[in-house]
Amino acid sequence: MTVNHDPEDYARALLSFPRFERVANVDELAERMDLSIRDVESTNFEGALVRIPERSGGIIAVNRAIRELGRRNFTIAHEIGHFILPGHGIEECHCKSAEIESWRKNVIRAQEFEANRFASEYCSPLARSMAL
Repeated sequence: MTVNHDPEDYARALLSFPRFERVANVDELAERMDLSIRDVESTNFEGALVRIPERSGGIIAVNRAIRELGRRNFTIAHEIGHFILPGHGIEECHCKSAEIESWRKNVIRAQEFEANRFASEYCSPLARSMAL
């Protein structure tokens, strides 16, 4: 029997693992997941997940043009969502601004909508207070 979990369930479960409890920010979370964060120049994407073959981790590239800390954190959490959600991030994925900003699931791909839901739950005040 297959059990389907919502992206929000994955975010809450992640925060309950001892390895990830008391994580201060998304940068630290990514580091503990063996994901390197790189700020890069880009006109094509806000964030990108690059898997490294033969390794458990990868690289999250974040558009250097993002000025707001909350937006940067959400983008990183969105890419972490792609990293851990089943069926996501199997190969490189580049997320455009319109995909990260949209909550209209009939407009963006289902995986982008799910990664937004994961990031929203992870970045919510309640979830963050559980991790602090």
